[in-house]
Amino acid sequence: MNATCERFNRTLREQFIEFNELLLFEDLNLFNQRMAEYLVLYNSKRPHKSLELMTPVDYILRESKNCNMWWTHTSPCLTAAKRLLCWCLVKQMASCGWLMKINVLRGFLLSASQHQNTQTS
Repeated sequence: MNATCERFNRTLREQFIEFNELLLFEDLNLFNQRMAEYLVLYNSKRPHKSLELMTPVDYILRESKNCNMWWTHTSPCLTAAKRLLCWCLVKQMASCGWLMKINVLRGFLLSASQHQNTQTS
């Protein structure tokens, strides 16, 4: 699990932070907004080799039936797949700060809602 976290942190650093580093000092709100947008792209649009060239959202929607883990708190507005992916994201980002976790989850929920809307239309 640690290797997965480290790889995610490296990807985030190389593909986002290095290109937006000045915003950390000039406009933190804009930095957070752009990071959330990047994470939506990372989780919903960008294929991953380790996931058979699927996006994480597509993968978890396909594979959620094979997982025996349960969410600790259920919410009627989240489907089982969304809850599972949120749980996986939080576990993956255990070493990240709370602000980053909030941005990732917000971005994921937005992308999952958009994904679900395109699947039902």
